[in-house]
Amino acid sequence: MSEMAAPDRSSDLDQRSLRDQLIDSLRTRIVSSELARGERLDLPQIARDYEVSPIPVREALIVLESEGVVTTRARRGVFVAELSAEDLIEIYQVREAIEVQAVELLIGSGDSAVEGVLSETLAELDACWERGDHDAAVRVDMQLHCLLSAMSGNGRLARMAQMMANQTLLHLVPVEESQGALRRRPADHFHSDIVRAVVQRDVESARKAIREHYAWSRERLVDPALGVWQAH
Repeated sequence: MSEMAAPDRSSDLDQRSLRDQLIDSLRTRIVSSELARGERLDLPQIARDYEVSPIPVREALIVLESEGVVTTRARRGVFVAELSAEDLIEIYQVREAIEVQAVELLIGSGDSAVEGVLSETLAELDACWERGDHDAAVRVDMQLHCLLSAMSGNGRLARMAQMMANQTLLHLVPVEESQGALRRRPADHFHSDIVRAVVQRDVESARKAIREHYAWSRERLVDPALGVWQAH
């Protein structure tokens, strides 16, 4: 049987820098599991797929390694990161710290657009769960959390939040695939409490809601009834 031809990736590129385009495209392929966890990345083949030189490919992989999406192994090459429940717990800890700071800035900014944007995204999240679209719900969930930092006025916080959201998606998928119970819908109040506190400009309640949400997220991973920690 002849080998299937590699898909032409050149159409994925637009007018941004080659490095940035490659970062976005490769990250998407990794998060979606098109490039599998633990897979060794063939740099020359990636360059051929996208019809670019190896230089922007190497530059893109350096950035993705800084995000924890790929890892370099001495004398072996670059691999898609292999992930665990323990990694995800650490990511949740970082996200909690980022979001607590973000909501403090966001509430202090007095941005009048906050209520509409957050409420609309919360409604979209509810709609995803109502129609049973778990994958879409997880993406909108990440979007809602990233909005808190994006609207805070601090660009670095926003970039860190997005990077942690990407890592969450990358780590969460294999953990959920092995433990279907983790795919259940979170209690509605977790997100609505955060949005309500931000809209009402109640800093202490916003901090409390964020911390409760992430405490739940971490605790479910070490729930003995699910066995996630032991399995990973």
